[in-house]
This record gives sequence, structure tokens and C-alpha cells, in this order.
Amino acid sequence: MIHQDTLVDEGDQSVREQTQKIFKCIHSLCDMYKLLIGDWVETADRGLALRADDIIKDPGISIAYYLRKVPAYQKLLLRLASGFFTPKSAEERYAVKYIRKHGIPHFDESAAYAEFCIASQKEVQDSIKVSRSCEQDVRSTSIEKRKEILSRIGEEFKNHRRKIEEISVAEGHPQKMLDWEYRESSTFFTDDMLYYLGEQISPKNLNGDSLLRTPFGSVGLVTPYNAATTLGILNICCSFISGNCTVVKPPSMLPISTLYISEMMYNIFQEYAINPLCTTVAESKMCVTEWINGLDCIIFYGSSESGVQIAAKAVKNYKKVILEIAGSDATLIWEDSDLERAIQDAGRARFLGSGQACIATKRLFVHEKVYDEVVSALTRYAESLQIGLPSDPRTDIVPTAIEALENVERYAADALEQGAQVECGGHRVNHKGEPDDLGLYFEPTILSGCDTSMLCMQEETFGPLLPVCKVKNLEEALTKINQSKYGLRASVWSEDENVTESFIEKVDTGGVMVNDDHLLFTSRLPHLGGVKASGIIGSKYFNLELTYMKYVHRRGPTHG
Repeated sequence: MIHQDTLVDEGDQSVREQTQKIFKCIHSLCDMYKLLIGDWVETADRGLALRADDIIKDPGISIAYYLRKVPAYQKLLLRLASGFFTPKSAEERYAVKYIRKHGIPHFDESAAYAEFCIASQKEVQDSIKVSRSCEQDVRSTSIEKRKEILSRIGEEFKNHRRKIEEISVAEGHPQKMLDWEYRESSTFFTDDMLYYLGEQISPKNLNGDSLLRTPFGSVGLVTPYNAATTLGILNICCSFISGNCTVVKPPSMLPISTLYISEMMYNIFQEYAINPLCTTVAESKMCVTEWINGLDCIIFYGSSESGVQIAAKAVKNYKKVILEIAGSDATLIWEDSDLERAIQDAGRARFLGSGQACIATKRLFVHEKVYDEVVSALTRYAESLQIGLPSDPRTDIVPTAIEALENVERYAADALEQGAQVECGGHRVNHKGEPDDLGLYFEPTILSGCDTSMLCMQEETFGPLLPVCKVKNLEEALTKINQSKYGLRASVWSEDENVTESFIEKVDTGGVMVNDDHLLFTSRLPHLGGVKASGIIGSKYFNLELTYMKYVHRRGPTHG
């Protein structure tokens, strides 16, 4: 939230005037994004979207932005006595570390590329009311008409690709990740897929009785920061084809791509005189609390711990919850596999987007007969990856979120203490690949000699670190893979049908890939649901999960 008056002390009029001039400059240079609540709504509270390239090169810009509401005397105290300040979060620890080294940073307004409105509790409540008021119009729209609208959205998604990618790069997505997202998402809008999705929820005849799929009504969607655009548009579309309205809460610090696609979709919906979408930027806890009281269903992307807390509250209110939460996916490379393909896929599935994906390969198990060859080849693969700015199309590795970066460092140190070996990487670096204790990157890292006792094999490693474990037989491999508390997805590479069938039967995950792309992401697959701490309820198709079954029995005609 931006409040001009809180940037400076009350008595410092000259600084206040200068601050107002700065904000006027920002307002004139930045695009303004409003909230979608029935129509476009402008609020008093504003946020600035900061260009990823700029804050990567100078993290002080982001810190200064967060300190904008701190009074000058507190900033002075922080600078002089930072050693006595006990930070509570990873972001606070990073900020204190930066301040100790560089002092209090100043905000560079040129780093802002967009301004966005922020919802208060009132706007969040208004979005629920609007969604509720539009339910009947959406529900009564035929499935054929919904498919027609989705086809139009697919065309616009392609037509707007350049602008969406421009915004996404500014938010920190590398071009190579965006290419993958567009390729995988495009399958959703094919005629074949739209027919398939429609058929899944069409009424079914059961020897005279009927089985109906009935929409819940209004759905709340919390999208993740690592794939806000793709997962946002897919979830909104699944919700819509199921006959629901959707209230979206995008990531608070990079909401622009979601607000942009909301505008794109809104314009199409207006042509059909329906309004199934609201988009509000607000604090997550407040949104979810209001949704539990006012909506019928919540889709949550985030940590397992947060997901379980939301689910517990929602279930007490008899509300449906779909959790798309953490994963620590395993890949098994067997002795008889096509090693070239298996190694290429394991490397890509670990390091695409710096490994910040729930379905990324995060643990690799390799048969002892090919272990050394696999480790050597993966090391060469990791060393070939380029660290750089999101705007550079050659970039493979982008910054890791601060909390995740802190965890990756801790997991790597723990593995080394327990006997793992660093084959490559292992350090925090800056965007030039130079060692830097304030760097926002972690080098692509291969750890050999790993075992399930290590944190990197127990926790979700949301960054570019791949632990590799040697196994002697299939029983050992499956035992170690299933020791994880997560169960999102797994993949196996083997030409032996006995190996692959046993793997499919015994691995504890919601999805299994056999001799193919671990990151496969199409709408014909169940979406990202898993078991255990990866989803609780197992795999699912969103358009089925966003409806409930209604069995209808009619008494037949009687004859006297």
C-alpha cells in the first residue's frame, strides 16, 4: 500500500513536497491497474510494481519500498543499532543484512513500471456480493456457449502474448519459462479439449435416471507467484466451464499479469452479457477469511502448512477446498533406461524456472550401475545453465524467493555435513554469477552421495538444487521415494515393463510419468493434485472438483 504521507515525518514539509513530486512523476509514467469488482474499481490504497531487473541489480530498491512507511527516527535507529534488531522473517533478515553493509537505501522511483489498486476489507466483501449476484447468469449459460467463450479467450491469450510476456518478464519470469508455460497452456483451448471438458460435466443418463454435475456457485482462487498467469487463466477457465463465478487474489507483489488477463477476459465476457470474474489485490489472510464466510469453494496454491490451516477453517464452515500445495517429486533412472533422454529430462525438470515449481523434480534416484554416468552428465548440464536477468532471453536461472533461498542454503549445508558431495554449484551469487552474500541467486547445484536422512530429501527444495541418491534395487528405490511426506508426482525411466508397472502400483503420488516429460502439464491430465502433504484428497480434474454430483431419480409412469 502506498500512502504518500507516511514516507516522511510529519514536520518535514520540504521532504513531503519532494515526495509528492516523485509520486506525481510515478503516476504519469506508470500504467494504472484497477480492481475488477463488477466493473473497474479505483481505491485509495495503491501499490507499485517494481521491475525485477532493477531490484535484482540493486536489492536496496525493494528494501526501501518496504521501509517507505517507517518514520525517519526508526530508520535512523535501525541503521545505528541494526545489530540489536531481531528479524522475524527471511525478508527481514535479508534487509538487516543489507542495511548493516550498505546503510538505509533510498527508493528509486524509476524501478516502478506499474501502479495497482489495493482492496480493503470492504472491496473484498463487495467482490463476494458481485460474484453471488452473477451466479445464475453464468450457471444458465449453456455448456456450448461456455466453450465458445473459452475458445475466444484462447485466441485472445495468443493475440496478447507479447504484452503478457512483457509484464511477466518485468515481474521476474524468464523467457524460457514463459515459452514452456504458453506451450503447455495452449492445449487447453483446442476444440478437442473444449469438447472433452464439456463432456465431462454434461448430464449423464443412467437407465432412465440422471447424473448431473452442478456448479458450486462462487469460487475463491489464490494464485501462486511462480506461475501466476498460467495457473490463473487455467483455473479461471476451469471454474467458468463448470458454471461457476470466480474471485481471484493474485500474488500481492506481482499482480499485474493477472490484472491484465482479467481485463482481457472481462472484455470478452461483456460481449456475452455475463460477469463471472472478480479480481482483487489484498492481503491473503483477510481474503481467505472473507471467502470462507461468503463463497462456496476455495482453490489455494501455496505451502502445505498454510493449505492445511485454510482447509481446517473451511471444513468447519462446510466449504469445499482444493489444495494445490507443496511437492518433493522423485525421478527414478533405471539401469536400462534411455540415459540421454532421462538425463535431459531430469535436468530440465529440476532447473526450469530455477526449480521454483511444485511439480519440479526435487529428488533423483539412480540405479548404481549407471549412477556415475548420470551424475557426471547432470553436472555438465547444470554447469551449462546461464544465470542472468529475467529480461535476457538466454537466462536459465533467475532469483529464488528470499525464504526459499535461505532454505536452499540450509539444506545444502546440512547435506554436506552428512557426507554429500558438491559436484557443481553450492553458493549464493549475484546476477553476474559472482559470489555474493547478498546475492539473490543460488547456483545450479548437484549434490551426490545423498540419502533420505538429509533435509534436501525430506523438505521441499524450492530452488536450483538437485540431490542424487544411489539405489541397488527397486524395493530400495520405492522405499526411499515413499519415505517423503509429499506425494505430488513421480517419474520413472526404464524399458523393463516389470519395473515401470511395479513403480506405478507402489509409488505414493497423485501422478506418475513413465519414460516421458516429468513436467507434462496438459488439461487432459488431472491438475496438480497429490496425496499426503501434497494435497490430501488425491488427483483431480478441476472442472469436476468445481462441481458436485447430483443424482436424480424420477418415478416412471404407472399403469392401472
